[in-house]
Amino acid sequence: MESGRAVFPKRFPLGKSTFRIPTLAEEIELVQGLNKSTGRSIGIYPEIKHPAWHRQQGKDISKIVLAELERYGYLDKNDAAFLQCFDAVETKRIRIELGCKLRIIQLIAGDQNKSTPPLTPEGLIEIKSYADGVGPSMNQLIHQLDNKGTPVVADWVQQAQNHGLNIHPYTFRADALPNYSESFEHLLEIFVGTARIDGLFTDFPDQAAKYLDNLGD
Repeated sequence: MESGRAVFPKRFPLGKSTFRIPTLAEEIELVQGLNKSTGRSIGIYPEIKHPAWHRQQGKDISKIVLAELERYGYLDKNDAAFLQCFDAVETKRIRIELGCKLRIIQLIAGDQNKSTPPLTPEGLIEIKSYADGVGPSMNQLIHQLDNKGTPVVADWVQQAQNHGLNIHPYTFRADALPNYSESFEHLLEIFVGTARIDGLFTDFPDQAAKYLDNLGD
């Protein structure tokens, strides 16, 4: 919601029900509890948000989050967890100074924040030195289709894959499709099939999960 108006007005109506924000611990306990009751193994994907601002308020948010993750058994790359952050200085600190052994994703802002290594061969090598992958805007992978209707995948995507970096773009929305996509399924075909991404963020996880499940049929 922005300025009291819904960004996506066709979704859940404003002013209906009450949505309480859970703590990280409560969210983890919910996920782990559902894993136990369903026999599944669903992971978590927390983000360190605005770490510099939190330090100004006297809180080291990265240390706090890492301690909470460790308390619930998320310790290294074998555990079902990714940790992400837009702030490249903080992402490096998490890996090097704080010694985080989890899988770390360097988020990439759509405007390519100056503090983040660029999506160039040199920048990707730098990211590889402290992170396990990148989380760019989906628009940074594919801008359009060529005159034959084939998706034009940015050169850096193959370069990142050559370095063994995971690619987890954001945010896929069935009600806000890019102009080169005919449907949400078509959008997923382009990114999963052509660009060969490793994961994605979406406001429609049920539709994305159904598409991915059908790939295995």
